[in-house]
Amino acid sequence: MATVQFVGASRTYPKQPAPAVAPLTMSVNSGELVAIVGPSGSGKSTTLRMLAGLEPCDTGDVHIGTREVTTLQTRERNVAMVFQTFALYPHMSVAENMAFALKMTKMPAEEIKQRVLRAAEMLDLMDVLNRLPKTLSGGQRQRVAMGRAVVREPDVFLMDEPLSNLDAQLRQQMRIEIMELQRRLNATMLYVTHDQTEAMTMGDRVAVFDRGVLQQFDTPEAVYDRPASLFVATFIGIPRMNTVPVRISGGRAQLGRTWLAVSENIADTDSAVLGVRPEDLRLDTESELRMQVTRVEIPGADTLVHGNFIGSEATWTMRLGARAGVVPGDELGITVDPLRVHVFAEGSGARLN
Repeated sequence: MATVQFVGASRTYPKQPAPAVAPLTMSVNSGELVAIVGPSGSGKSTTLRMLAGLEPCDTGDVHIGTREVTTLQTRERNVAMVFQTFALYPHMSVAENMAFALKMTKMPAEEIKQRVLRAAEMLDLMDVLNRLPKTLSGGQRQRVAMGRAVVREPDVFLMDEPLSNLDAQLRQQMRIEIMELQRRLNATMLYVTHDQTEAMTMGDRVAVFDRGVLQQFDTPEAVYDRPASLFVATFIGIPRMNTVPVRISGGRAQLGRTWLAVSENIADTDSAVLGVRPEDLRLDTESELRMQVTRVEIPGADTLVHGNFIGSEATWTMRLGARAGVVPGDELGITVDPLRVHVFAEGSGARLN
């Protein structure tokens, strides 16, 4: 498998004032699964299409392995793409669908047969090779689409929201299968998704995009624990990170009538945003920071407590253990570990601590 490099690569669509992808510099290691995540219109799919050769680069270069492929046609790049739709030929059997691209390259029939059989065994498709796509389940159709990519033995696998048309339970199963396939093949894979759960559970590293700009590219742990910007902080995490505008003075943030310790390295400012993950809030009966509970949710193993901080307009959510015994109307004392507090610039959203 090959490495992938974007070097200042950008794409602006005609009649659009802003680039779909701003100049992007990003390197993907050989055998790495990189999840690309962001809201709709953030440039995720355009990035994938630039790598595949389906969209031109207006600036910069794209490299696959030791080759610069910026001006090469898609068929010359040795990549395989799996789309959101299964895009199977309805009149062809599973085996014929998987073999079609190889036949177009005039590959010997015996080699095609062996590749199809290897992929079918890997993807648990041996029993359906002679069936038509309309007789298959959604999960089986997605496996066929992946098998069509696997038989090509590409340098890079590109997946553009391949599970978005499946139900939640099947998505979870297919996520596991894709990760196992990627590790078995030691494949270089770029996986585009709008689902942060997919991105955080599947990616060796996660690339977070917003409005065409790469906001952060790091391990899932680093993206969650030390988000590089306010956008990343609030986009990654369910429930989302609690935030509130604050004034910073002497390494403390003013929240209503209470001052919270943050970091002495942050310069005094009247325009900062303080953020705390719901699980980093703790109950403390002696604390001056008080929350009036407005709503309690029990989604399963945890309890989500929503409330307003007394003396502040901030409405936050805290995650407690199961059956916490909290009800709307309760007044709770809350404490925050200074090491788990995040501070961002109010205007740019850049991380300050």
